[in-house]
Amino acid sequence: MNKGAHRSVEDVIDTLRNEQQLRTDALATGTPQDYASYLRIVGAISGLGIAEQLLKVLLESNADDDGTEDRRS
Repeated sequence: MNKGAHRSVEDVIDTLRNEQQLRTDALATGTPQDYASYLRIVGAISGLGIAEQLLKVLLESNADDDGTEDRRS
């Protein structure tokens, strides 16, 4: 993966983390008005986490292919 594409994937990971944090904060402040809203937020947090992990795997596999190290943890 070229450096520009690698940076773009890292930017997406950062965005996913920010979105997760927003939803986590919403749970902490009592934003959900009912159980259905709570479930939607929890599901979104879970989905964002899965997407983040898949992108990390992509970065790692491409880093292995081109001999560079992944800077993400």
